Amino acid sequence: LVLLAKLQFRLSAPTPAYHLSHLVSVEEERDWAEDLSRHMVELVMEDHVLARERPSKIAHAVYEAIKSFDASAIQILENCCPRCEPLSADMWSEELFQTCHHTVVQILTCT
Repeated sequence: LVLLAKLQFRLSAPTPAYHLSHLVSVEEERDWAEDLSRHMVELVMEDHVLARERPSKIAHAVYEAIKSFDASAIQILENCCPRCEPLSADMWSEELFQTCHHTVVQILTCT
């Protein structure tokens, strides 16, 4: 935080979230799962090995993982996210969330 304050919170390198927002915009996604994608980026950045990947690669992995699931399932997950509302989420939502995270990890480690 001290370092960010010294830099006046200006970072010159694009983040995975920055790349992901541009990818979603270019692909003209209308009902994009913003909360889920944010959680997936956060989980990747918490992993000291995965966080070393290029930001664009992380963004692409998150995008591809979310797009690989049924849109209605993602919509249901967005409505009862196990990260945002842990008390109201059911086992199905937690399982889908974990499967999505696993898919992101697979994409990042396979390419």
